[in-house]
Amino acid sequence: MAGDAPKPLPAVTELQVTGIAPKGETEMAPHLTVSFNQPMIPISSLSQIDKIPVPVQLDPTPAGKWRWLGTQTLMFVPDKRFPMATRYKVTIPAGTKAVGGQALAKEAAQEFSTPPLHMTT
Repeated sequence: MAGDAPKPLPAVTELQVTGIAPKGETEMAPHLTVSFNQPMIPISSLSQIDKIPVPVQLDPTPAGKWRWLGTQTLMFVPDKRFPMATRYKVTIPAGTKAVGGQALAKEAAQEFSTPPLHMTT
């Protein structure tokens, strides 16, 4: 039946950041994730992935490591956890490119913060 054929998906023309977490004030941040709507790295060996520049800026950046979860999600895992009493800014610059060559039209940015220490009795 010709009418039952699946419709082709529309072509993706614009790179977008689909999620950044955590966001806003958070009690504890064990890691940071940034997701895109398109593949950002090719499917390759881990040794090749480690050589690809990370397209995300984190300020301040605690000791830790960036790693890819598939081809569209990047995760930063601090050595312990994100230090307390700190405001962080996550930025993905305009012009960042996906594997297919599509570029991020405008900068994507978001902030999150960890609570200050407080005394308990």
